[in-house]
Amino acid sequence: MPSFLHDSHQAWVNRSICKAVSQQALTPSEYMTMKVSSGTRFNSFLPPYQNSEKEPDLSVTLAGMMLPTIVFETGYSQSLTKKRDLWLRGGKGSVQIVFIIKWNKSRSGVVKGDIEVFASNQQGSVLSLQKEKTWLNKVFDLHNFKLPEDEDTPEKRVRKIFRKDENGCLDIQEFKEGSKRDETIVSALSLYNGLV
Repeated sequence: MPSFLHDSHQAWVNRSICKAVSQQALTPSEYMTMKVSSGTRFNSFLPPYQNSEKEPDLSVTLAGMMLPTIVFETGYSQSLTKKRDLWLRGGKGSVQIVFIIKWNKSRSGVVKGDIEVFASNQQGSVLSLQKEKTWLNKVFDLHNFKLPEDEDTPEKRVRKIFRKDENGCLDIQEFKEGSKRDETIVSALSLYNGLV
């Protein structure tokens, strides 16, 4: 079972995709052709990897594709280089980008990581496009934010967004009006604007 650290990139990817849609860098119809997943097994690799099977830590696969377009691999081991090569060389033509997130734990217990983005050129050589350092506290900051006190439980949030009638019920009209007042609901619903 993957740890929180091992899966920490998933929240970042999901937020980044939502941000791209909200800023119109990605259209809702383009978004609907994408499948973001983890634990999906792929096995349609080119030689010399044709007998390989791999479950990426996260992948973005476009509709109709046998292999993902974007892959994330994360961990502490040196085998991340082998995984990168499997995706970029064995997935040539399909896999465009591989993110490698390598965590290191110092003797004092501090966890740091390197995030490196790779692609391959027409000749099949693997190229490093960008490399950044990250620290565990940055990853946990993504998940440890505090909600305002008046909406730090689901019940309080519902009370803040929606106005119930004298019987304590929420009718459909108030649900629609309350949904329009809350920007997180509007943003989530806008992903599907015109598609449903």
